[in-house]
Amino acid sequence: MPEAFLIDELHHRCMGNPQLVQRVLASFRLSFMNDLAQMEIHFLSGQLEKVAKTAHKIKGSAANAAAPAISELAQEVESLARQGNNDLDQQICNLQSEFTRFASAAFREDFRQSDDDSSTGKPTCA
Repeated sequence: MPEAFLIDELHHRCMGNPQLVQRVLASFRLSFMNDLAQMEIHFLSGQLEKVAKTAHKIKGSAANAAAPAISELAQEVESLARQGNNDLDQQICNLQSEFTRFASAAFREDFRQSDDDSSTGKPTCA
């Protein structure tokens, strides 16, 4: 599994500007949370092409934020969804878990969400 967060790489991309690093991280955090929620909605409604498109978006934004493990997992979800594989519960849970690992390294805060949100029908993560 690739590293959760490559801080030196992000600092280099941001030309050493700590404010820009923080803006990139904040933007990624917000977009990831929104995209993951959309992916779950698309998954639950069986819209695999939309799952693939959303996973592709996450893959790119994770790469920009120097989050290679999230980018790699999103690539897996994208590939599986494009192949018509609707058994994506575990991969979506893995994305959630990997974001928690990323957030721990990048923000030094805990952004974990509930593992079981049965009221919305979201995948149950072990």
